Amino acid sequence: TGRRKKGIILSHPDKGWRAGVAAAWESSSRGIYIMRCADAECRQYAAAHATKYWPDVPEFKLDYQRLPEGSLDDRLDLAERTAGIACPHCGVILNDEQRFAMIDEAAENGWWMHRGQTLDPVRGIEGAATPMRKRGFWDHGIMLKVSPAAELARGLEEALIKYERSGGRKVKELREFMSKQLGEIFEGKAGIGGITSASLQKRATKSEALEIGFFPAQACFITAAVDVGSSKFDISFRAWDTDGRSWWLDRLTLQQRLWPDGRMRNISTRERIDDWEILIDEVVKRTFPIIGEDNLVMPVAQTVIDVSDGNVTWIGREFASRCWRKGLAWGRKWPRVQLIQGSPNAKAPELPPNPRFQDDKGKKFPAGVREWSLGVFKLKELALERLAITDGGPGQCYFANGILAKYYDEYFNEPLIDGKFDRQGDNESLDLFAYEEAARLMLKPDRKDIRWSQEAMPDGSVWLPSMLPVWAQPVSRKPEGGDQAGAINEEKPGTETRPANALQQLGALNRR
Repeated sequence: TGRRKKGIILSHPDKGWRAGVAAAWESSSRGIYIMRCADAECRQYAAAHATKYWPDVPEFKLDYQRLPEGSLDDRLDLAERTAGIACPHCGVILNDEQRFAMIDEAAENGWWMHRGQTLDPVRGIEGAATPMRKRGFWDHGIMLKVSPAAELARGLEEALIKYERSGGRKVKELREFMSKQLGEIFEGKAGIGGITSASLQKRATKSEALEIGFFPAQACFITAAVDVGSSKFDISFRAWDTDGRSWWLDRLTLQQRLWPDGRMRNISTRERIDDWEILIDEVVKRTFPIIGEDNLVMPVAQTVIDVSDGNVTWIGREFASRCWRKGLAWGRKWPRVQLIQGSPNAKAPELPPNPRFQDDKGKKFPAGVREWSLGVFKLKELALERLAITDGGPGQCYFANGILAKYYDEYFNEPLIDGKFDRQGDNESLDLFAYEEAARLMLKPDRKDIRWSQEAMPDGSVWLPSMLPVWAQPVSRKPEGGDQAGAINEEKPGTETRPANALQQLGALNRR
């Protein structure tokens, strides 16, 4: 009676994180089931399913071999024969007998972990649960003894094959299997590949990972993207090679700027054009030290700014015009700042052949202002596909160590479901990745006339660093006083930057 009542909600999570039983569980203690590996040499703890709310907790996974080609029967038979549960610690594939013993052990000991507690792989659940009025328990298919691993593997593989053969259109069976049999939220392509915010962050902490703010020797040039909010600028920098591999160099959010009176004040992008000036030094003119080159830095080749918000469109055009008048251009015709807007058409090309030079009413933009209509659907779809590449091939993404975890989360807050992007939270990093790709396409790095290295030269011809595009040439660190020849020239749109001396040429040559 009154406030003293008990209730229970039982269902499968087929409505995503924002509705149904998943939303109810999210507002609860968020309990997850913990088991211990049955392998005698391991015996370490992990979750049956950690969900995205426990990103640092290792989890046991349904595992089986996939046949990339062949008949449906052959692929399903292989999935059944090789099915098991993989331990995240020792890598052993556990059979059903071992899994059932793990389930029984966890049930006998009541191994549910709730908010306020942590998991040590050796010692198990530690700490006291946070007192809450609602207790939530997430059940997953591998912690239930009703379905053999072979049955789960066959069902998942069949649903995946149908999904892949339809080009991602036939999602109903896959979503239903994942929610009703496995007890997981279907989160689009990234979820299918097992790519999560936590897994990307782990890739950024490997020994060979790049430190934030540095340019890798394997890359060729840098693009930057700016997403404009009402009171902030979200910014991302990405380096590229000629095969679409990328390195996420930095990600930041600017919410204040220094005023002439020496005080920091909040940014208002819709009201003050002067607030946009911060982007010149922080983004457009930023340079990145080149790893292995003490005296060289790499400039940002192209900056793109999203002005889709009608409240900032006009002010963005004025800012781009100011940048042009300040000499922020490559050669005589190419602005280093370009404006972008997203097309509402999901079939629109990633980048149109040409930008716009006038507004919807036919009024010409000021000199140096270009505006592109992007196929953001295709660009974001490509971004998600690239995040899932792990074999080092074309399109592989690398991540600088030091970028905040919340920025990784933004890649996964707008999953592609039923052919539509479903925004479920902050998604700026995903948008910025799409815009950075658009900036890469604007530069046309695949043009046949660009000589990136000796391999691109005709027989008998010698490659020189000065053959690189002006926007891909390293420059010397600007000295304090004295000769400024090695610095980027920002006075005249017609002035190009070339390696200033033999040291630069040697450094650029070694970098290739």
